[in-house]
This record gives sequence, structure tokens and C-alpha cells, in this order.
Amino acid sequence: GEWSPELSDKLPSEWAELNRVMSTNVSPFPGKFSYDRTPYLKEVVDCMSQNHPARIVAVMKGAQIGFSTGVIESGIGWIISENPGNILFLTGHADLTSEAMSTKIDQMIDSCGLRPLIRPNVLRKKNTRTGDTNKGKEFPGGSLVAGAASNHKLLRQRSVQYGFIDDFEAAPRSTKESGSTTKMIEQRFAAYYNKMKLYYISTPELKSTSNIEPVYELGDKRR
Repeated sequence: GEWSPELSDKLPSEWAELNRVMSTNVSPFPGKFSYDRTPYLKEVVDCMSQNHPARIVAVMKGAQIGFSTGVIESGIGWIISENPGNILFLTGHADLTSEAMSTKIDQMIDSCGLRPLIRPNVLRKKNTRTGDTNKGKEFPGGSLVAGAASNHKLLRQRSVQYGFIDDFEAAPRSTKESGSTTKMIEQRFAAYYNKMKLYYISTPELKSTSNIEPVYELGDKRR
């Protein structure tokens, strides 16, 4: 169906420009965030709106084009603030996930005034669950779980509405124990099929072993 942006209370791109401030330690362009520098990302991040018909978005892109900042970080902030739900954030390597969470995601949360929302949804004995670590954040109405796309054990334990699979090219295409990584990821969204938002993101490498190209080919292949 046709997408009607005017029906949305606040698009992800609008939220980001209203709320995000970039610091010198995460961006060469400190100050108020604007999509004027990366206008090609605006339509991509706004696919996250529930008024947009796309449920799976595959982006085959160049390196260092501002995607993590303009889509992943802004998207996560918009979800926490405006449309909470369970989020899965995966990267090709576990060390990259920890680095992204401890610097860029945390900076976004702090600069947007979202830190008071990051708190445990369930208090356990002796308050041992903080709800705020490099592997996950909890907030009213949802949670953010981060890890490596190769960690199929992590995938088997989750039911999520939103997903960002970054550096998808680095993930194993399949394993003997769990089968296809793509199928295992998409199974995590079964409970939210009608309102899921899943982003596959990667710079392509070898065509013969590519993960991102097959999922990109399933879409309308706009450029």
C-alpha cells in the first residue's frame, strides 16, 4: 500500500534531527545532528515507521557513509523514545558489538536524554540486574540485546520486533547445528510478523559467498 508520512506522529528522521547532538569523540561533525550531510539515509531510516509497508530492508552499501549514525543509532533512539519494543542488534564480530554499544549507542542515549529510561524491567534478588550493559539495555516497553550474528545460541533465545544486522557479510551463511543464519534471524520475528522491522546492512565482499546480495535481490533494489 501507499505510505502516508503525515499519518506518523514523528518519523525517525524527524526525531533524530530534533533530539540528537553529536560529540567530537563519535563524529567529525560535532553539534546538532542533521540529515543534510547524508540525505540518502533519510528514506532508509524512515522505513522504520509503522506506516511504511516494508518489513525487511536490505542495504548493500559502501563503507563509511554515515549509516551507523544515521540509521542504526537514530533508529534505536527513536524506538526507545517513541515506539518501544524488543530490539536485536547484531554485528559480524562480537568485539565490534561491544565497541558500538559502549561508545556510539551510549553516546546517543545520553545526548538524547534517554538515560533515565534505561533501567531494568524486572528487579531480581539483590538488584543484580542493572538493565544497562554493553550486551543489553532495558527500557519501558522493550529491550535492546546486542551480540554477534554468529552466535546462534543468542538467536534461539529471542523474540523481537526490531532488528539491525550490521556487517552481515561477516556472518556465517549457515552452521551444521542451526542451518541458515538468515532463516534463524527471521524466525525471531515470527510473533511480530505484521509489524516487524528488520534491517540487513553490509558492505559487499565476494559475490560467490555474499550474504547481503541475496537479501538485497529480494527487494525492489532501489538505489
